[in-house]
Amino acid sequence: MLGSSVATKPIARWVHCNECARSTDHLIVHTHRNNEFTGNVIDDAGGIVIANFKRFCDWQLLECQGCKTVCLRLKEYWSENGDVKDKPNRYYPPRNTEARNKPNWFDTFNNNNAMKRHFILNSYKEIYALIESEHYIAAMLMCRALLETIAVEHGDGDKKTFKEKLESLREKDYIRTKQIEYLEQTIYDAGSAAMHRSYDPSRQALSHVLDAIEHLIHTIYIEPIAETVLQSEKPKRSRKKSNVL
Repeated sequence: MLGSSVATKPIARWVHCNECARSTDHLIVHTHRNNEFTGNVIDDAGGIVIANFKRFCDWQLLECQGCKTVCLRLKEYWSENGDVKDKPNRYYPPRNTEARNKPNWFDTFNNNNAMKRHFILNSYKEIYALIESEHYIAAMLMCRALLETIAVEHGDGDKKTFKEKLESLREKDYIRTKQIEYLEQTIYDAGSAAMHRSYDPSRQALSHVLDAIEHLIHTIYIEPIAETVLQSEKPKRSRKKSNVL
């Protein structure tokens, strides 16, 4: 109706978004307040330590105005003699301000219908989710599983050892000879160490592992998609007319 006022919801400015991997504006979709405690704080002797103490919490559902993903924010306040103070905000899931950015071709990979329910894509998503929640051991184990799945799927699945599977990838020109040792003895063995030798990897170590795996994913899965797009968009070469006397 004309003249009616539309209530606008408040905005939380510059909240880190795990999906966008940067700070964005978030819409405060809903706020629920809990009054956890009101009164005086009494010590063991019966004396008042803090007078007129109040503590309450705001649970807020936030929606990123970039990617539209949601998270939960807990804002805690407490007051002492009317002086209101607040604690650092807590987020669920936790905000990963040092998040590793997904490569710019991830959306191409994610939106490809043939990959929607593919183990490669689902594992890849779960690895990033594990890193964001700081479950580094589980992320390294998933990296090992993902690397072997790629080698089995696009190499020779009948090969017994992982190195033999990598050799079959080299024969198909997916990797170079120099990469075989790095993928086997460094990347794959890091997952084996997490599984068998109590290896607790750092975020930096996981980043190096993902660099290698994403390079392999790009070569095998993304380049054929990119080639199809480029071939369909490029204008055809014009043939020169020969002058025949």
